[in-house]
Amino acid sequence: MEIIRIIKIFFVPIAGPFCKVRCGQSLFRHFYKNLKKKQNEFPILIGLACIYLVIGRCVTDVKMDVTSSWNDLEHAKEVECNLVSVVPSVLKFSEFLQGKKNKDIFLVNAVDRRGNDVHSFLKFDEKKLQFMALKGAVSWRKGRSLGLLEGYQGSFFSMKSLENRSGIHLTDLKGLVKETIFFPKTMTVKSIRFIEKTAHSGWILVTEKYGDRVSILFWSRGSKVKVVARTEISDQYIAGKYNDSIVFIHLDQSRDKDTLVFDRYSDVSKISSRGFNLPSSIERWVGVIDNNNLEIVFVEGDSLVGEAHMRFLKIKIVGERLNVLDNHTVSLGDNHAGQPYLIPYLENKNMLLMRSWRDSEATVYQFLFDKKLGVNKTPMGIFPQDMFMMGGFVGKKYAIYSMFKQRKAIGDETSICRLGVL
Repeated sequence: MEIIRIIKIFFVPIAGPFCKVRCGQSLFRHFYKNLKKKQNEFPILIGLACIYLVIGRCVTDVKMDVTSSWNDLEHAKEVECNLVSVVPSVLKFSEFLQGKKNKDIFLVNAVDRRGNDVHSFLKFDEKKLQFMALKGAVSWRKGRSLGLLEGYQGSFFSMKSLENRSGIHLTDLKGLVKETIFFPKTMTVKSIRFIEKTAHSGWILVTEKYGDRVSILFWSRGSKVKVVARTEISDQYIAGKYNDSIVFIHLDQSRDKDTLVFDRYSDVSKISSRGFNLPSSIERWVGVIDNNNLEIVFVEGDSLVGEAHMRFLKIKIVGERLNVLDNHTVSLGDNHAGQPYLIPYLENKNMLLMRSWRDSEATVYQFLFDKKLGVNKTPMGIFPQDMFMMGGFVGKKYAIYSMFKQRKAIGDETSICRLGVL
């Protein structure tokens, strides 16, 4: 233990500049290359310090040569990544669901080494850049959680499907079933979102396993679930509370022009529906709604052939009217676009994170909107092209984080990266 203490105190500061490992690069090859190049007085101890610093950790280093003709990468911010610790029973992580109020608590879906779905509540430690076991929570329960419910009875609940019929259990941190909600028998559940109306009622949006269908249900504690509507749409949609109703937004690409459809539902039936024609064909899109404020981002055109741009729309919902407050576009150049993610960081303020790639390299673009300056685009980090983004979030101290997965021979490797600070 004394040698580790000596390395930590005296040699880690010296080793720091020499032992940054680019994500996806071989750790030992990197050490050999750098220690051979740098004729230090203490090559062995420097090497040990490097191991201490970066075991399970990688840095996307902007000082390394950029192999593609992508000028943005020359100015990309340096980011720090850490492998998400895989406990012996877990083979790979598949989904991270963040609490809205308690931003350091996550419901995580994973696959164990026998190929079974498991889920657990975890706590994110910003200082250690790592997910940890959550005190008081049962770890790695069997089955995949269909969603996260926060705030009901002042706690966290995972939504788990019933074994013998259609419905869900609301299961608390200790694994105890606190409520069972039954669905119509013909409903096959793939995933669930819950939009709260009151402390004991709300809309349950069920994406069904077979066919492009999202069912809108209304649940009130102590009463049977009511089917409000069964829509024939794709998986992707935006939904949020608006006064005493729910706004349900989806993209209709079956018409001559791509159309954004706005439907409003009460707890009984549809109130209204209207369409918003878009100027170009849509490759990808994302959006959030907060009461009467709507923010949507589109990738328009075809980014695979270098003919695409981002469109940022801010819309205010006033009764049945849609008032466009802001409409800005940003060119993507010759870069390919991944799935964009809108990340809330202040009240009524969101940033956009989107993985973009060219040839063998990728980066994450941060888009921040300013009413006077327009949209500011910043590249963050240089990643291998086969590192795929799984989403992002903002921590308590306004640091920006994102999860990535990279396929390996024994399964997917998951990393958590600190991209910067707001």
